[in-house]
Amino acid sequence: MTKIKTLVTETAKFLGYDAIVTYDDYTVHEVLIQNIDELNDICKSLENCDDTFEVEYKKKYELEDGSFVYSKKEYISIDNPTVKKSFKNEFLTIEQLINKLKTYPNNIKVLVDGYEGGLDAILDITMINIEYDATKQWYYGPFEESESSNTQTVKLISTRGTRV
Repeated sequence: MTKIKTLVTETAKFLGYDAIVTYDDYTVHEVLIQNIDELNDICKSLENCDDTFEVEYKKKYELEDGSFVYSKKEYISIDNPTVKKSFKNEFLTIEQLINKLKTYPNNIKVLVDGYEGGLDAILDITMINIEYDATKQWYYGPFEESESSNTQTVKLISTRGTRV
């Protein structure tokens, strides 16, 4: 590994960091930057509903013969300052949901976000036990059904993954 590193730094020109920023359910922004700290400013300029930006980057070098070589990929998560960090205790209660729904006509249909886009219809509701896990990957919801938990919530059952 040391030989390769010495070879690259002596015979190659550093072009920058080749970075891929992923956010909002797989939206991708690719950029070549000179300083890794520029990622914070780039992320601030992107509209993101997720609480983090997931970044994959590698150093890009140009060899004397015009070909390119890259360092090993590295990964970082950058917090999104425009989204609350935790909503563990901030979701609606039944009473709050009913009160909000009462402000609309009774014949209006209710939809939820689809898996990768679009909207899904709500078909039913059910009571489930849940637990919160803040360590889950950004693309998973932070709640999981758990028979061992005493925390209960109502789950809206939607058409996600099926066509009606």
